[in-house]
Amino acid sequence: LHSFPTRRSSDLTWSIVPKGARYPDYETFLESIHPEDREHVHETVLRAVAGKAEYDTEFRVIWPDGTLHWVEGKGQVLRNAAGDPIRMVGVAVDITDRKQAQEVLQKANDQLELRVTERTIALMTANQQLIKEIVDREQAEEALKLNEERLRLIVQTMPVMMKALDEEGNIIAWNRECEVVTGYHAEEIIYNPRALESLYRSEERRVGK
Repeated sequence: LHSFPTRRSSDLTWSIVPKGARYPDYETFLESIHPEDREHVHETVLRAVAGKAEYDTEFRVIWPDGTLHWVEGKGQVLRNAAGDPIRMVGVAVDITDRKQAQEVLQKANDQLELRVTERTIALMTANQQLIKEIVDREQAEEALKLNEERLRLIVQTMPVMMKALDEEGNIIAWNRECEVVTGYHAEEIIYNPRALESLYRSEERRVGK
């Protein structure tokens, strides 16, 4: 429990410090608060005294032994019959353990978010690389098809007989000049295992091709 008059007095006692510790005035109390929290606490007290808000806040205090503690303070302003503030009373609870636990949890969450972010970036990068490889492959395949088509047209339109055989001796290419000279269409010759017999009556010529 803590209680202090709204004007300077010598009986100000706060339980947020070690048992038996006393502060002679409000200014001394403010000095016990962490410098980064001091202005916030002061403004919270002023707003409570002015009736604009309740006194409900969290802040850090420095004990006489130099240790840092977190405090949750809640209080209200007592007023006289005329409505003037005469005293503020309330409670202050040491929430250092809770704050430390929250800090540990927050660090764990931050690390998890960092790992998730890094993993997401890695997946996005890998996905973009995969897309690029697919596009490159598709472009390469399309270019190969165009080249094959150009080659096919060149072979087909050449004014000389052009044929090609695979390793097994099957005819795999048969241009228009071949069709004109032999009378056989490409559909009849290509991959026809008996094509050579039709073209070359002599076995010696078939072997020599």
